[in-house]
Amino acid sequence: MKSIDLVAFAALLLFGLLFAQLGVRALETEQKGQDQVITSHIDYLAHNQTKD
Repeated sequence: MKSIDLVAFAALLLFGLLFAQLGVRALETEQKGQDQVITSHIDYLAHNQTKD
């Protein structure tokens, strides 16, 4: 392999890892948002619960 091939492979690997990290962060952010919505709904239902 030529050195330029190794450099290109390393760059592609680095970009792949960075892209994967962005995906993980997006999933974590989405999960936090969903947890916040669920908590808000639970609080709303607990506050507005009526007795039969």
